[in-house]
Amino acid sequence: MVFDAVLPAVGAAASAIILAMIAGSSFRTMLAALSLQILLTAGQLASIKAAVGMPLLNPDEILLVWSAFLWMIALADGRASARRSGALGALIVVFSAIVAVSATRGAAAGYPMAGTITLAKTMLMYLVYFPALWLLGDDRRIEVLWKVLLVSSIVAGIVFFVKGLTGSGEGVQYLYASGLRIGSRQANAFAVVLLMLLARLWLSPARPPLALAVPVAMLMVACLVISSTRALWGGVVFAVAAAWMLGLFRRGGVPGGIGRHVRILTIAAVSAVVAITAVSALGIISTSQMASRVEGGGSYSLPIDIGLLSRLISWATILDGAGPSELLAGRGIGAEITYFKPEFGNVWTMSFIDGSFWQVLLDMGLIGVAGLGLIFSLALIQSARLFLTTPDIERASRAMGVFCSLILLLVASMMSSVLTNYNYVALWAVLLALLQSERNREADSTRGAGSLYDQRSTGPARTRSPETHNGGHE
Repeated sequence: MVFDAVLPAVGAAASAIILAMIAGSSFRTMLAALSLQILLTAGQLASIKAAVGMPLLNPDEILLVWSAFLWMIALADGRASARRSGALGALIVVFSAIVAVSATRGAAAGYPMAGTITLAKTMLMYLVYFPALWLLGDDRRIEVLWKVLLVSSIVAGIVFFVKGLTGSGEGVQYLYASGLRIGSRQANAFAVVLLMLLARLWLSPARPPLALAVPVAMLMVACLVISSTRALWGGVVFAVAAAWMLGLFRRGGVPGGIGRHVRILTIAAVSAVVAITAVSALGIISTSQMASRVEGGGSYSLPIDIGLLSRLISWATILDGAGPSELLAGRGIGAEITYFKPEFGNVWTMSFIDGSFWQVLLDMGLIGVAGLGLIFSLALIQSARLFLTTPDIERASRAMGVFCSLILLLVASMMSSVLTNYNYVALWAVLLALLQSERNREADSTRGAGSLYDQRSTGPARTRSPETHNGGHE
């Protein structure tokens, strides 16, 4: 009753209060939208939408639209600029244009409008990149963003853990072989926050104290375990391994040397072991059930994991009968496929596909796959390069946090639609904007250093005023 009735009602009332508090600030509006996405499940946000009578947009989506509207006003006034959005901005514009065209094709083809609208508006959330880039031009705002994401994840993580402990609440399921599972998309946000926290502990001069960071890391790991989402488990492992390897090649090394590497790996390993032990000791999921979930096979007397088999059938159905034009440009957003789902023992017709790039292939073809792939490939390269070359350790820690998050998302997107079907697309767009903002500041500092060097090396032909000559304190 608490999860299904009380929380949506409280959320609806809180939304009205939040709107009154943040309506004048685009930055606070965006923070509120991201917080709602983490604190409330997709089902709870939909319940609030239904209670308030909003036919199309969830509360978080309304806040994002309002934030974008304020950005456009600032753009018209000259207080904002889109000139420094970089290659990532150009790719996002191209991908959004492909989405718009595909949504029009889907509507013209007569696909169910609910699926077309839901998928189209979710993929268009990559446009949040532009107002976010404008809002993250200040280091202080980046710190506020990080603290809001962290606090929201802690609160949501505690609720998530209590669901697992009590075995009740929205999203709680019991699988045949691996026991309890909470099928909530919040685990994706927890995984990203966990990796960004580890990156800050590893590199940031302003890293949080271990007394706070370690319990938070344990909570996030416990939530990931309870989610039973193997794509996220694998993504976190790949991200940590990639970060450790990349750190070995950083120009000038990492402060603390190999000792810092060993320390952060030890913290990560200890947090994981303690969290897994706690989840098992509390009777939420036993270690044997976790192992069964990892192995996958054996359930339903099949030689292959039932979830993987279902995905393979859906992907084969997408390819089956697709002509050259459909492979190139897709069938339009909202297109449906009908296939046998072995976990349910029945034939289903669905427009939502597990696997982000397979979803894009169905709707937008190879053109859309290339557009989405280029966005994340370029961001991955840019974050790695920024980490390797910047002399600013704080900037390096943020670049590493984005790099790890992108590794996680790309791994998870192979089996889930985390890049296309979840409202967290807005959060991923903010991460991309954070990366570009740091790249812009790095370019500014490099140009500034070059300009200062030119001034100091011009010799007697250049004169200095008494103010600038007085001790160089300016």
